[in-house]
Amino acid sequence: PGHFRKMEKELEKQLAKLGVSTEEVETNPVEASEVLASDALFRALVVQRSRAYVKNSQEQHASAAKALFPKRESPRVVEFNLKKTYGHLLEMIEQAFNKQKPLFALAIYYPLAYYKGPDTSIDPLKQGRQKEVVSLIRIQFLKRFESSTRAFELSCAALMGKLLAWLVKHCQTHHEKHQLEWWKTKYSDLIGYCRDRQLELFGGDMDEEEDEDIVSPEMLDAVEELNRDEYRVDDMIDETITDLVTIADFLQELKKFKVENDDKLKALVKLLKTDPVLKKHKVLIFTEYMATARYLKQQLSLAGLKEIDEVDSAVDRDRGEIINQFAPYYNGMSTGELTKKGLSETRILVSTDVLSEGLN
Repeated sequence: PGHFRKMEKELEKQLAKLGVSTEEVETNPVEASEVLASDALFRALVVQRSRAYVKNSQEQHASAAKALFPKRESPRVVEFNLKKTYGHLLEMIEQAFNKQKPLFALAIYYPLAYYKGPDTSIDPLKQGRQKEVVSLIRIQFLKRFESSTRAFELSCAALMGKLLAWLVKHCQTHHEKHQLEWWKTKYSDLIGYCRDRQLELFGGDMDEEEDEDIVSPEMLDAVEELNRDEYRVDDMIDETITDLVTIADFLQELKKFKVENDDKLKALVKLLKTDPVLKKHKVLIFTEYMATARYLKQQLSLAGLKEIDEVDSAVDRDRGEIINQFAPYYNGMSTGELTKKGLSETRILVSTDVLSEGLN
């Protein structure tokens, strides 16, 4: 305990140099590293496998076998046409971003923008956080849009459910309830469609008697009801209905999407089938989103590519086994040993960031 208390004091000194106290700010990795880098206990316990660390270690131990690092090649860009993939939806996204509140208003995430009280009573830190959340959600939608149609589609479906849950909790007047029922009636086909897409990618059984409404009791419980004396809830309802109409328009257009129009997917398939290296050696494909990873596994298999596997945070198989199947040699195994265990070797592995670090 005394050793760690001494380290804490050193960290406090680093913060004091910046003129702040530990109550005002959390210690960040940069400040911490200045203390930890020279701490003997830390260096004895923590294993670092960065390239720079290994090279530094090799210089200190001249007699040790040298680890060889491959020469890094410059990235190569494979072009694809986003217009061919998304068609009219690309124009719809551009139009949505030209609005005063780009893409979505997302009022439910920024209630302080609809606060009735004086500005002086608003906590600026809380207001800033709400504003940033709205910005982050918009950025995530753009990233998912670029990633794949499936990732964007499931994001629209997820936001649709959250907006509906908020409306069910807050629509009280006859007019408000009528607005909600109007939307649900006009776009009733989308609820079943979104369910089918989720089942296609993620599997699982659904209760045939389950209510057609996608708003579950758990979703309603998670909604914090706003006081109408403090917030312009009626304005937030109007903004949320507008967001739902935008989402529904996107989903209606996505229903027309055909896999054969996915130019990004076609570019990848062509690369895997024609590149002299990639068509016969190991290929690791990283993507940020689970929906994209599963979509790729599905479509690459349909395109005739063999020995494909996929791993993401929701896969319940043993992750170590998946890694062994992809790289048996580097994990103390062989193709023969895999066969004895009833496992096949993987040539193409699609992964989210669950395999991005700390694994061989």
